[in-house]
Amino acid sequence: MKKIISVIAVLFISLSLFAIIIPPVPEKMSYQAVIRNSSNVLVTSHLVGMRISILQYTSTGTAVYVETQTPTTNINGLATIEIGKGTIVSGVFSNIDWSAGPYFIKTETDPTGGTAYTITATSELISVPYALMAKNAKSATNLTLPFSNSGSYTTTPLSISNTGSTYYTIAGYSTSGFGIYGKTNDDNCSGVKGEGSGTNNSVGVIGMTGEGSSTGLPGNTGVIGMADAHIGVAGTAISGTAGYFKSNTGIALNTIGKLKLTGIGEAAGSILTSDATGNAVWVAPLWKQYSATKIYYDAGWVGIGTSTVTHPLTITNANNTCYIKLTDNQGADGMRMGAYTGQMGFLNDNLNRNIFFRTRVSSTGYSESLTISGTTGYVGIGDTTPEATLDVEGTAKFGPSGKIFSEVREVTGTTVAASYYTSVTYPTGYTMANTRVLSVEINAGGTTWVGLGFTNGNTANIPISYNLGNASVFYIMYPDLALMHSKAFRVMLMKVQ
Repeated sequence: MKKIISVIAVLFISLSLFAIIIPPVPEKMSYQAVIRNSSNVLVTSHLVGMRISILQYTSTGTAVYVETQTPTTNINGLATIEIGKGTIVSGVFSNIDWSAGPYFIKTETDPTGGTAYTITATSELISVPYALMAKNAKSATNLTLPFSNSGSYTTTPLSISNTGSTYYTIAGYSTSGFGIYGKTNDDNCSGVKGEGSGTNNSVGVIGMTGEGSSTGLPGNTGVIGMADAHIGVAGTAISGTAGYFKSNTGIALNTIGKLKLTGIGEAAGSILTSDATGNAVWVAPLWKQYSATKIYYDAGWVGIGTSTVTHPLTITNANNTCYIKLTDNQGADGMRMGAYTGQMGFLNDNLNRNIFFRTRVSSTGYSESLTISGTTGYVGIGDTTPEATLDVEGTAKFGPSGKIFSEVREVTGTTVAASYYTSVTYPTGYTMANTRVLSVEINAGGTTWVGLGFTNGNTANIPISYNLGNASVFYIMYPDLALMHSKAFRVMLMKVQ
């Protein structure tokens, strides 16, 4: 036979509304139930398990709050609990909007003290719990809503002073219109005035959109506009000033984030400038962007240090040291170039570093045509390590009709022991056709250098000469005398084109 399960529940909620200031309303409701088991026997002095749900709109509606409790029944089987003080399963009791009812209480009970709930009961909350809506009300003396009145007052007609810690003194809420609306018809007056007189984060007026919370600003602030996705503060004027900011000693306008100015000639890549009175306008920049890292200017000339621009690039320095500083990521100081008292100069500020001029000799290679050594000051043409004051590697020509030559070389050796001539091997690259002899000298007797045309005036009257008639060697000839035998000689050769 099916057992009849019964629960007798009594809900006790008390709340009084007075026309004077009342204490804060506790966020809880008293609830009592007589617990019987499946045999209809009272469960006395025993731990029982309970799950309590607040349902919205219907007895089977959505649970806006759920908690569990494990009270102990008394000798009469009565379990007493405070709804709102149990172990929360879901929801926040203090966030229940009691004006959005009706609401129902659903109880589920396990007489053995566990969570196997076998006893269920649901009942509607009638009127008393809805008095929780009045928890923010502090005084309602002689106030009937809606309230409307007018008159000529010499003092403030409505004044509310909050000496407690409640966040809001006055709160306005509207589902479709204005939360709080203020209007004035007098000059130099305000429809709504807010004043913050605290030392920090004291705000006179806060305007917030409904997207969510936003971080405020520190300090004393007259008006704060907060918006997570839309407009925090907006000002509109047909012909006047939509927004006005002024600070006598501080910052009139301080923005954190992006700034957008439209209606003043905005265009992609424009820069912001102003006229003599401070009216801002967007204008096209003189310098244009070629790429993300490159800019260019193609509309005129540029002056640096001067407004008298006489050339595509005019640079002037008042102390007559008009330098252009060139550096890269390899040097500590780089190089300067410029004019000083009408002279063009180059100065390398790096110790022992060369100054060079490089030319493009092919699609893949360069040639350092002129090098000034940073250690010796020597000049090299076609030579990056000059070994003399002027070191030329390559060809040279003197005069408009001069012969082009590429090298001047000295060849040294010793004459044969007993002959009137000695053969000398051409240096690499020298031939009978491209060789010119500039001088031939023999150390006669080992004490005197004698040259071309020398003779000793005796029967062996053969002058010193040379012969380029061989493809691999050339000859130097001299008197067949002991003072010419086995003696040092030197020949100066020039290679021409």
